[in-house]
Amino acid sequence: MAKYKYKFLVIDDDESYIEDSLNIYAQDKRIKLLYASNLEDGIEIFKDGYGFHGVILDVICLKTRDQEIPDNSFITAALTYFNNKANALPVVALTGEPDETEVGRLKGLFQGTMEVFTKANDEEKLLAFLKQEADKLPQVKLRKQYKNIFDIVEKCLGSDAEKELEQCLSDLSHTELPKIKGSLVNIRSLLEKIFIALNAVDNTMVLDEHIKPYGKLDVKVRPIFGHIKGNFDPRTQTNTTDVYVDHQSSTFKTMDFCYSICSNGVHAIDQNEPFKPTKHTVTSTLHALMDTILWFDREYSNRAPVK
Repeated sequence: MAKYKYKFLVIDDDESYIEDSLNIYAQDKRIKLLYASNLEDGIEIFKDGYGFHGVILDVICLKTRDQEIPDNSFITAALTYFNNKANALPVVALTGEPDETEVGRLKGLFQGTMEVFTKANDEEKLLAFLKQEADKLPQVKLRKQYKNIFDIVEKCLGSDAEKELEQCLSDLSHTELPKIKGSLVNIRSLLEKIFIALNAVDNTMVLDEHIKPYGKLDVKVRPIFGHIKGNFDPRTQTNTTDVYVDHQSSTFKTMDFCYSICSNGVHAIDQNEPFKPTKHTVTSTLHALMDTILWFDREYSNRAPVK
């Protein structure tokens, strides 16, 4: 199970407040805070925004690394950036202003734009509000719907794989060929990552020569399939090596279907063939992949070193 359920970016030049106060409240709620003391560093941490569920901004803060005095224009610059970069994410302001009249003025100033909370008083309310808003995000809803799959991907395959899976699920309803091709490419990439992970824990099941044939990463899925099904010889109807997956099992046929449809579908789009994959192709292939991920979890867990 993931240690953290939510991830928020905090931009505030009071590091001791973040570490000694806000972060303590956050840890109790399975919230991970990533901290920056200025907008420039915050933008660098945020990157494309993937994996973040909200942003917390000091009202008066530093805009650049080389500034020494907090800038009154910080909040406007920060709001402009995050509204352009990730306007679906909840953004809140946090002020250390002790004067209630001034706090009321700030709340009125930002009414309809973002909520304003005060330091040393509103930490619980702030985090509860952000969690509530984050739960409305499409990516959070997807992760709840497919929690068992995302847990496996996060544990065994890493953040790039999480992003690919989330993108596929987000694009299921799209009918545009570039989106369909992108989903099929991501599904094939996820399948390859499964075999890379299995090779890392058992290189007799997935051979090194099928992952890095010339010392460079190049996943050979067809040879992998041949090996894990025991290099079955149809002429003699016998297996010539150890069997990891029965060639007649639904498990093997599911992963074979997944890889074949992805490869053939991308080829059909690239070559402008008359019969091209549709959103239904993506849906069926993605479901096949998720079944393969469940199989992978069992095989990986049986082979991975106990921590």
